[in-house]
Amino acid sequence: MIPIVAPLLLLMATASVAPREGEAGAAVRPADSGDFVVYETDAGDTLAGLAEAHFQDPADWRRARAANPVALAGMGPATPLAAGTRLRLDTAWLRRTPVAAEIVGFRGDVRILAGGAERPARVGARLHEGDGLATGAIGFVTVRLPDGTEVSLPTSSAIRFDRLRRYSLNGALDRRIRILSGRTTSRVVPLRDPTSRHLISTPVGVAAVRGTAFRVGYTPGLGRASAGVLEGKVGVTSGGMAERLLPAGTGLVFSAAGPGPVTRLPAPPVALEMPALQPAATARFAVRPLPGVSFRATVATDPAMRDPIHEAVSSDGRFAIPGLPAGRYHLEVTAITAEGLEGLPARFSFDMPAAAAADGGSGAAGPSPAPVDQDPDPASPRALLAGNPFDEGPAELAGPVARLWTEVFGRVEPEEGDSSEGIEDLPDVVSSGGATLWSLGPGAGLLAEQPGAPGWGPVVGRGSAGAGRWPVGPAGPALPLRDLADFPD
Repeated sequence: MIPIVAPLLLLMATASVAPREGEAGAAVRPADSGDFVVYETDAGDTLAGLAEAHFQDPADWRRARAANPVALAGMGPATPLAAGTRLRLDTAWLRRTPVAAEIVGFRGDVRILAGGAERPARVGARLHEGDGLATGAIGFVTVRLPDGTEVSLPTSSAIRFDRLRRYSLNGALDRRIRILSGRTTSRVVPLRDPTSRHLISTPVGVAAVRGTAFRVGYTPGLGRASAGVLEGKVGVTSGGMAERLLPAGTGLVFSAAGPGPVTRLPAPPVALEMPALQPAATARFAVRPLPGVSFRATVATDPAMRDPIHEAVSSDGRFAIPGLPAGRYHLEVTAITAEGLEGLPARFSFDMPAAAAADGGSGAAGPSPAPVDQDPDPASPRALLAGNPFDEGPAELAGPVARLWTEVFGRVEPEEGDSSEGIEDLPDVVSSGGATLWSLGPGAGLLAEQPGAPGWGPVVGRGSAGAGRWPVGPAGPALPLRDLADFPD
């Protein structure tokens, strides 16, 4: 049994749906929800006609007129309305058709909660308004909505679909997912109708999106939630405060007291040990630690990270993952602040050979090749180097490389016997012995392009003096440039 199921079932069991007026057994007229959509009329629309075609109770045209005293002043139910008249209509009045969320993938312990009962998840299972979904300590699930929007839950998370509907009035979608515990990641297809909504709510606030990729997490024990935007924009409201708009690469922490400041998301972690070929049955890797920051690592079978199979958190950036079968895996690592805000991902790939997977020992970590499939900020100097570094030409690379080298490693001072004579005057680009050398700035070394060598790329090195320039080494095919920390002195 998943621990989070009990409160979720309780919430579902206590939910009720008021009957429509006129139905057998209806004793109370449904109350207004206080939640409105805005409809712009077409030529020839009348209030009575709209109510007859699109209201659950056609008599609710009176409610609509009372809610729009200015736009409908002096107009009867059969009076033609001017095209473009904006009407605020309570969603409780409107006819709707249900839409469903479909499970497209899951791993481990995942449960569907519907009608007060619990059942195991299966691919293809459909969830409707009022249904819930929960993952265990080892469980991952992704659901897809009819327009292609996907919502993923990692381990120890629970959600409820408060609304999954489409209104007949204008075809607008209304999707509202409540996080009861844990985290979600949403990849939302842009909503074409401006009145359509995709909301992720928590007990302390709501995140509203329109075509974006974002995360929302909630910790019940702390009464605190967080939102981080990977693509697009998200509006967050909490504590009765005005909405705060989060652009891509930013996030905030919020509670019932209101939202905190909008801050930049933590940068992608930097790899320290990332063997592309794991030598033993326990996959081991590490990222550079940071004070006051923990790290989350997720392993998946696909580069899009839609089929995760393992998740772990580390306070020092070191991870050991046992029991992976032989095959190729993809890894995403993020930094997490003390407040719970999760950062931008760094992505890598690694292989578990059959021999390593069969080896029951922990093994010793071998040399660390450069990380692959890293997905850093495309505007950063590291990103310029991580993709296809020579496409933009050496002049565009020299400055960013020099800044990055200096920021990460500091100034490179010549060792005893080296000469730095002439470094100040070294041009950004020179040629020597068939290779193109790029200056990283005074005292910072060179980059070398070695055409014709398989897998060629830039290397950084220090060596003996020579004609006022530091020669570049080692000789032979250069290493792929992924992270400057991987290059030898």
